[in-house]
Amino acid sequence: MPMQPFAFDWDRRSMQQAEQWNWLGVEIAEIRRCAEAGDQAHDRLALILLDHLVEVVIGREVNARFGPPGR
Repeated sequence: MPMQPFAFDWDRRSMQQAEQWNWLGVEIAEIRRCAEAGDQAHDRLALILLDHLVEVVIGREVNARFGPPGR
């Protein structure tokens, strides 16, 4: 599994874009797979994964603009 490129200490300049897109693709594919399963448990898991994806992407943007916590 590729490293999650959106951790608070992620250095944009040193991370390869291919790995970023690979991680996003894996996350999105898993969300779709869960959502397509059609049962309540998988629907809930899809929402949790989607929430996580949004949180890390927004966190990445905030950190890119304002710096990581404790800096």
